Amino acid sequence: MARTIVRTLLAPAAAAILVAGAGACSFSFGSSHSVSKSDVANQISTKMTDAAGNKPSSVTCPNDLDAKVGAQLNCSMQVKDQSYGVNVTVTSVNGNDVKFDMVEMVDKGKVAEQISAKMTDAAGNKPDTVTCPSDLLAKVGTQLICETQVSGTTNHVNVTVTSVNGSDVKFDMVETVDKSQIAEQISAKMTDAAGNKPDAVTCPSDLPGKVGAQLNCDMKVKGTSYTMNVTVTSVNGSGVFFDIAETVDKNQIASKVSDKLTQQVGRKPDSVTCPENLKGVEGATLRCELTDGNQRYGVNLTVTGVDAGTVDFNIQVDDQPS
Repeated sequence: MARTIVRTLLAPAAAAILVAGAGACSFSFGSSHSVSKSDVANQISTKMTDAAGNKPSSVTCPNDLDAKVGAQLNCSMQVKDQSYGVNVTVTSVNGNDVKFDMVEMVDKGKVAEQISAKMTDAAGNKPDTVTCPSDLLAKVGTQLICETQVSGTTNHVNVTVTSVNGSDVKFDMVETVDKSQIAEQISAKMTDAAGNKPDAVTCPSDLPGKVGAQLNCDMKVKGTSYTMNVTVTSVNGSGVFFDIAETVDKNQIASKVSDKLTQQVGRKPDSVTCPENLKGVEGATLRCELTDGNQRYGVNLTVTGVDAGTVDFNIQVDDQPS
């Protein structure tokens, strides 16, 4: 395991914005397998208001809504000369009955304004410019990555909705550590068991500068691929500390568990499955599942030691089937 620090630009912040809120609707369609854009607009006009309770003066939707679970449509709602985006998402389809949620979106310009107003670097400097690619859906857990420019340096800010209470939307704003910086740290500090440095490291996305945030990167050494887990352990001012640890593939773990249990009880279980890779850090745990005939048992794994790429772990099978 390697521990490292990367200096970020902006201190984290939180913000709250008032929006129109959310609604739900059920609608029956004919033979077209879609809800017409005018019917969707009528439902928004009927069910949605701004934060003060004012009804829309007009609603426009760009096209019809497919009668398919997960289908989405972004409409525009005008209330007292103020424009709001409304996201419409189909939640269920039962015959000709279509249910869909309607959730207002926080305008990307307002999100950018909050970043500009509340985030600074370690010296107290505010961003020169902030751009967000789209509006922010007013739904807990929704995320948006915005871009900031400070003194010619480009950085990214992760915006995450933390709560929605009526028309009050709260969201955290945390700068991310660029994925290329993470890859550089892995290249500089990690080796395989023989001490060989990585030939290449790729990370799928930036790492939010928030304690507990994780990222799995791919490291290649002499033709062999390794999955490296990066976990933020602390954030101190503009410094982000994170641990880097190799993980053991979940299929390899399942095979080892099956082999060890076969040695212990004298017969092989029908199957062992693990939901994710096992982190190569002493004390790390993982819960897998064992199938024996018609019964299933939980299996707890605990890493007891890591030595030159070898990960040792204990296996504890539940006494009773689940």
